[in-house]
Amino acid sequence: MGFTHLFIAHSSSDEDAAHRMLRCLESEGIRCWIAPRDIPLGVQWAEAILDAIEDSSAMLLVFSRSANASPQVLREIERAVDRRVPIYPVKIEDVEPSRAMEYYLSSHQWKKVDPGHLEERMEELIPTIKSHLGLAEGPAVEEDRIEGWGPAGPGEVRRPPRRRWVPGAAVAAAAAATAALLFGFGVLPPSGDDSAPSSPDTAAVEQPADTLAQPARPSAGDLFEGPLPGMVFAHVPAGSFTMGASDSGPPADSDELPAHRVELGAFEMMTTEVTQEMWVEVMGENPSYNPGEGMPVESVSWSECRRFADSLNSRDPGRGYRLPTEAEWEYACRAGSDGPYFWGADTTAAVMGGYCWYSANSEGRTHPVGLKSPNPWGLRDMAGNVLEWCADGYHPSHRGAPDDGSARPPTADSTRVVKGGSARNSPAGCRCSARSLYPPGGQSPGIGFRLVRSPLEPGGEPD
Repeated sequence: MGFTHLFIAHSSSDEDAAHRMLRCLESEGIRCWIAPRDIPLGVQWAEAILDAIEDSSAMLLVFSRSANASPQVLREIERAVDRRVPIYPVKIEDVEPSRAMEYYLSSHQWKKVDPGHLEERMEELIPTIKSHLGLAEGPAVEEDRIEGWGPAGPGEVRRPPRRRWVPGAAVAAAAAATAALLFGFGVLPPSGDDSAPSSPDTAAVEQPADTLAQPARPSAGDLFEGPLPGMVFAHVPAGSFTMGASDSGPPADSDELPAHRVELGAFEMMTTEVTQEMWVEVMGENPSYNPGEGMPVESVSWSECRRFADSLNSRDPGRGYRLPTEAEWEYACRAGSDGPYFWGADTTAAVMGGYCWYSANSEGRTHPVGLKSPNPWGLRDMAGNVLEWCADGYHPSHRGAPDDGSARPPTADSTRVVKGGSARNSPAGCRCSARSLYPPGGQSPGIGFRLVRSPLEPGGEPD
């Protein structure tokens, strides 16, 4: 269909309301994209939807209880934020966003539409929408202007700027992106009266959402480029945490006990798993069982991952590319949390599905990296998708584990630790403290990896 003004995001349960909005918008010359109408025959749904979001000037979000619980709608919102596509959230039901939705929409301004008077309400909203899209005739209304995104010149469509995708955007970057996408509707007061105006936070808009951090005084989640295309590292600050499962918490395997305190120095960790493209560039071939663009490399042994890291050390000397220790991996995964998951303890499909690919939503296969919501330090896919190799030898318990975050040497059987759960794991297998073992020369379609490296000091030298 090509470039469109509005991508209409909605759950299948709200198809009637979405199509009524569609008719109102298209009758006013606003070109819209909506599924399934605009998905060509023979094209995969996910591919068509992601491409359509990128080729749209803005997203109209039809928000309801059903949309609030929809992993698909959440993925569409994530894609819009990643691509800096402005979002217009419109409530058709009086419901507050879930925690996963709120992460992306908390700074947005909302409009409420009563389905019983939808056409009349849309008639009121369309002039503002056209003004923001640069389709309005005559000068834009001053109150509809938003710093950093607003009406284009006469007859010109203002498109969101293209940018190279940075996987695993950190919390600070996502917050800045969200603030930069504020929509000029009035904030919906608790009483339901949506007539009160609201001023956008223009101070936040001035912060570029996709700027990689400079290596001076890094904070948790700051992003830094790696030596390969698409490879991005997040800063993991120094600190301490309780590693392992709590006796009083959810059921845990004995190898997750006893819980113990560990103190670590700062390091940088890849925001996603190593992709197949990265592996091919360094190693020359793709061993993955489930090949595809943006997919995590898998079916690679612990020993091969070490060779991959050694090759990066030759390309970028002094940074110390390596597999994370088990303590580093769990510390980075938790990102300051102490629950079974970095998002808490909720394992409902609506919540957990927003953070990871696992048995309930993956169809038993891996998916492209970076599509799920990050943890508070900007790391994605730390739960599910593929298990991840760690440097440590596997021991049947944490008894005797070092308290400085260093790797434990292997036992006589040489098995190594894998963490994080896979696309076929149940929720229990995706917990922060969950761990398993695999021989260092073994390969599995469910095991991949990510790397860590030393951070740079303000002067530009590795710490």
